[in-house]
Order: sequence, then structure tokens, then C-alpha cells
Amino acid sequence: ISRNFLKDQDSLTSLGLIGMICILSNPYITRDIGAMLSYAASAGMIFADMWCKERKIEGNKKNFICAFMAVIFTMPVLALAGMRVTIMSPVFNILLGSFIAIICVFSVFTTIAGTIPVVCHIGTFMAGLNGVFVKSLISILDFIKTGFSFALINLSHPAFLAVIAATVTAMFVAYFQFENIRIRKIFVITVSIASLLCYNLLDCNTVT
Repeated sequence: ISRNFLKDQDSLTSLGLIGMICILSNPYITRDIGAMLSYAASAGMIFADMWCKERKIEGNKKNFICAFMAVIFTMPVLALAGMRVTIMSPVFNILLGSFIAIICVFSVFTTIAGTIPVVCHIGTFMAGLNGVFVKSLISILDFIKTGFSFALINLSHPAFLAVIAATVTAMFVAYFQFENIRIRKIFVITVSIASLLCYNLLDCNTVT
């Protein structure tokens, strides 16, 4: 509406308006974990998209940054809910997003084709193919749950505060000790990964 009548459009303003409409229609939505996660993830992706546009970042790198920021923005909600998140989430979000997009396209096509007698057989075939993609998605989720259990992070666990403290300290140390920006990034990432592995050993009792 704003793009057509006001000639100006802002994603964050649109997200805020959507939030207001949802709360007015159902005030209890503020207690819904799913709604909070969706809203936080959307805000993270919008911020990441704006950041990438300013730096002219495109392609897979942009997709990964958006997925990563979506995970970062949902972490406070997950911590409040006592839920776990895997550190591989950005990668899995990109992979699963492709599967979900294909499933949605097939579902819409199957629904439309089923109403047309001439192409109903094609619709039946597409429905079966869509079922294969759904089963594949479920298999992938099961594989993530079992195969990457070592990467799970319990954000409400007290030991995770040590990971945050180590990362923040590393950022300050890197800023004052290293002039090279690349060395700063490597130092902070190395300390963060090392602290995550230590946390993992304390929380999950798993040798990584």
C-alpha cells in the first residue's frame, strides 16, 4: 500500500505494522513462542538484508548471513523458553528452505491440476513426487536431530553465559591487541568456537 500511494516502503515499518495488527486481533499472541520466533527471525533477516544491500553482498553469502542473523535474533526467545538450538542452524535453514519452497510449489500446482480433468493425472504424479520431498524433509530433520546432537546449545544453561562472556572478552582483546581486521575476526571466531566446544563437553557430556 505504501509503495503504491506514498511512494515509500520500509521493511521494518511493515514488520512493525504486521505486529500491531496481530496483537490487536489477538493480544495473547505475545505469549505464543511460535509467533515470537517467527517475528524475531523475520526481523533478523530484514536487518541482514539491509546490511548486505549496503555492502552489495549477493548470492549464497547473503543467504548464509540472513540465515545466521535469523538464528541470532531468535536466541533470546529460545533462552526464555528453555529450548535448544544447533550451531549448524544457518546451514540447515538454507538447505531446508529449498525443500520447503519445492514442496509449496508442488502443493499449489497439485491443487490447481486436480481441478482440471485434462491434467489431473499430472496432478496425481506431482502429488506423489511431493510426498517424496516431504518424506525426504522428515528424514533430513531426523538426521539433524541425531547426527548433530553434539552441536546443540541449551541457551538457558548457566554454562552458556561463559560462552557469551568469552566471546565479548575476545572482541575487546582483539580490538586493542590487533590492528589487522582479518586477525581480529580469526581470533574472535577461534575463541568463540573453543568456548562452545568446552560448553558442549560440560552440558552434553559428549566428546567432540
